[in-house]
Amino acid sequence: MKNRVPPLIWMILTGAIMWLVARSPFGYRVELPYLAEIGTLFIALGVIVVALGIRQFAKLETTVNPLDLTESTRLASQGPYRFTRNPMYLGLTLILVGWAFHLDSPVNIVCIAAFVIVMTEWQIKPEEAALLKLFGGEYEAYCQRVRRWV
Repeated sequence: MKNRVPPLIWMILTGAIMWLVARSPFGYRVELPYLAEIGTLFIALGVIVVALGIRQFAKLETTVNPLDLTESTRLASQGPYRFTRNPMYLGLTLILVGWAFHLDSPVNIVCIAAFVIVMTEWQIKPEEAALLKLFGGEYEAYCQRVRRWV
């Protein structure tokens, strides 16, 4: 599996588009108290979820590189991987949700939905196929126990 655009770049690109949308005539603005604080909490939660996912890979001494899964040596199923098969992508999504709160533009929910669709179709599904080839029944059983996102 060789993808050309790393997930972090997709998140940064989505965040930039969200900023442009929020500043455009279509970027309906909502000014409510504590939106920035709520956004900061989502961003912090997203960073923590990503860090926990990376930490679990480090514990297993396997690759964190989503662009080449042939280097994967062990299946992560502990830590945050007990609750979601994709904590790093979930974390990136939470960061974007926090960013949307900071931008005060609910229209950006469309950008977040697009990010989730892109990650699912262009990143997660190809990863799942590669992991199924690598780990077979062990991965299949894991998929039965743990959901793709949450």
